[in-house]
Amino acid sequence: MQPGRSRAIAVAVRVTAVFGVWAALAALLARRRVVTFERGVGALGLGPTFAEYLTVFSIRAALTLPALALARRFPLRRGQLRRALAIHAAGALAFAIASRALQAALAAALPSLALAEARRGLDAGLGVEVLVYAVIVALWHVGDLQRRGRERELRAAELELQAARLREGLAQAQLDALRARLDPHFLFNTLNAISVLMSEDVAAANRMLLRLGELLHAALTTSAAQEVELRRELDFVRGYLEIEQARLADRLSVQIDVDPAALDARVPSLLLQPLVENAIRHGVAARVGRGVVEIRAARRGDTLELSVRDDGPGLSSPPRDGIGLSTTRARLERLHGARHRFELEHDDRGGVVVRVALPGWSRP
Repeated sequence: MQPGRSRAIAVAVRVTAVFGVWAALAALLARRRVVTFERGVGALGLGPTFAEYLTVFSIRAALTLPALALARRFPLRRGQLRRALAIHAAGALAFAIASRALQAALAAALPSLALAEARRGLDAGLGVEVLVYAVIVALWHVGDLQRRGRERELRAAELELQAARLREGLAQAQLDALRARLDPHFLFNTLNAISVLMSEDVAAANRMLLRLGELLHAALTTSAAQEVELRRELDFVRGYLEIEQARLADRLSVQIDVDPAALDARVPSLLLQPLVENAIRHGVAARVGRGVVEIRAARRGDTLELSVRDDGPGLSSPPRDGIGLSTTRARLERLHGARHRFELEHDDRGGVVVRVALPGWSRP
């Protein structure tokens, strides 16, 4: 296939994907609005509601393409962060003004559509459009993280085929891949929750987006060292849990019990996050009603004992590790060999518990 034709096909696929995502979101929000309205004071037609959302979202879909181009041209990475932030601030303002202007023009040209929001004026809703731009840029960076993560995994696999002298380099590559892959399901769910909140509570959506940005920044700027202090690992997990609690609300209860004497212990970087993610996804999310996740850490002589427990339905049969658990097992095996313990089992109180015991008691 000729390069020009391949490029045209790739562009067509990207455009179709962008408009498809916005159309799906329009259908989702239209249905949600209709159901919510029917529970209140009367009936609201799904067709006109979907047409309203689709019209507005088609404008945003068209503006998504230049926004993605800006994100690709000026990524938020160290070394060029200040310049990229300035450019994206200008891009967000231009996106917002263009979107509101086009919405107002369509509202005037198509009076049969109930574009009440678009008729409020150019200045009304600019904050929402800026937030939409921020979500688009965040989504691109999530995809970029995944792409770079896959590249690191491929490099790690190539290193693994070489001699044992590359063992340490392979372990580091796996850590980088895990950081870049930071819970894609969690990121997708969080961004989806932000999209829904945009039409209901812009302030809450903005807080959630800012917290997500802080978490991504922490993941990107974490030292490349294999080990960090337990207190730093817990700070990262607390940020993760804060977003999960905002997303799951009353369905998630977290209990953290850490021996102060254990806070200076050195643990593998990003050790707890995949364990907590697994507990929430397979424990809390699988329950009807409120679920509990417990995180415990204690010093036992020269050994650090960690545990993450949920009160969900328990292990599947046969039990299977996901990417997070299997990667954690492999990292601990390479770092500590037979001197560590990693157990995944039913808990006597119900649910599943993961227990990790790390040897030694090194301090920074």
